[in-house]
Amino acid sequence: RFRNVTGVQTCALPIFSFGLLITLVTPPFQVPDEYLHFDYAYAISKGQLMGATSDIPLSLQQFSDETQYIHSDANAKISYERLLQFIRLPLNSNVTVPTSYSATAKYNPLPYFPVAFSIVIARFLDFNPFDLFYFGRIFNLLFWITCGYIAIKKLPAFKWAFLMILLTPMSLFEAGSYSADVFLNAISALWFSVCLNYTFIDKNSLLANKSKTILFILGILLSLTKPPYILLLGLFFLIPQSRFGTPTQYKKIALVFLGTCLILFVISLFYASNDASISSTDSAYNLKEQLNYLLANPLQFPIIILRSVKYLIIPYWYSSIGLLGWLDVLLPTYIYVTYPIVFLFICLIDQSPVILISIKQKLLAFLSSSLALFTILFSLYLTWTPIGDKTINGFQGRYLIPLFPTLILLFNNRFTSVSKSWKAHLVTAYLFIALCLTVRAIILRYYIA
Repeated sequence: RFRNVTGVQTCALPIFSFGLLITLVTPPFQVPDEYLHFDYAYAISKGQLMGATSDIPLSLQQFSDETQYIHSDANAKISYERLLQFIRLPLNSNVTVPTSYSATAKYNPLPYFPVAFSIVIARFLDFNPFDLFYFGRIFNLLFWITCGYIAIKKLPAFKWAFLMILLTPMSLFEAGSYSADVFLNAISALWFSVCLNYTFIDKNSLLANKSKTILFILGILLSLTKPPYILLLGLFFLIPQSRFGTPTQYKKIALVFLGTCLILFVISLFYASNDASISSTDSAYNLKEQLNYLLANPLQFPIIILRSVKYLIIPYWYSSIGLLGWLDVLLPTYIYVTYPIVFLFICLIDQSPVILISIKQKLLAFLSSSLALFTILFSLYLTWTPIGDKTINGFQGRYLIPLFPTLILLFNNRFTSVSKSWKAHLVTAYLFIALCLTVRAIILRYYIA
């Protein structure tokens, strides 16, 4: 009854290959803040887990300098002749220059561990700067693909709708980069999938110790990513209490689990203190002053949120689906229009006759994601928005990717399910077209005058 739908997994792997294509055609450092993410990952690869400054090989600094002109000029094109010279240039890690990455040092180092490990390998094998950079990108992509594939395999239902979230152009574009969002998106996908699996698969039996361990590990990993997303741990309460044993056993397990995650969350907040806006006194961005403003005007923030949505809904909408590069690579307009329509339609028809999400479970999922979104907006207003400003600065639609899976649960019903083959044809065809157009948009932006 609950066997995995192998058609989704069979379909997913070829479409995941678009990730490799997008990773390769996207020029170096053309994912937002990839310079800073790369510097942080390189510092971690040397064992430096604290601080916001380090040193980097001069050859890598020169490699990044060759791409600086691209994102500052919307009409600039990449010259691979200039970059290919770095294939012949040795890394020479003994000749270094100082670097600073304060904007990314506020993140816990954990999300950079996979790609930092790839840099360790590349340095050990004495890769040149060009190969080292792309080896890290591809390694991160493979980590994301592995997590996404396992998440699809573990998901008891809603696989096609979930696949559309994983393969939004924005999600796939980020997956082949040095961004901390790669780890966040991968772990949040696994967390969602495992919570649903434990909620509906063999729901009348006790969870094995192995299953509990997996749940704890994923919760801990999620707690050590970006702080607002810890609220997704609320999905833990979807799992029936009876799966943990007696009510007393359940309370003990829940207390230990949430207590541990909360402690690790505090560690993430400690790293967030590296954000200069928290301690700056001579900047328009000052956490303490912004907080004082909100305390003096307690009814302003809901109005600020509504105003931000009103005036910025198009950028939010576009960037959640695919506003690529340094937010300067637009997809065809009809992708932005059709992708949410197709996704919502698939959410309605991608149903299982034996799985029904209760109203209480839907409210819990909605509350978890809504509180996470509110916290994201609140933190951005405190740290990225000038004091007293009337809209929220710094929010991008890609921050919604870990929250999107909860939308699937809200559309669960027993009346609109259709055949698996029909869903497979629709999703496969649409994703193929959308991702082909994504690759085309990247090529037009960076290569064709």
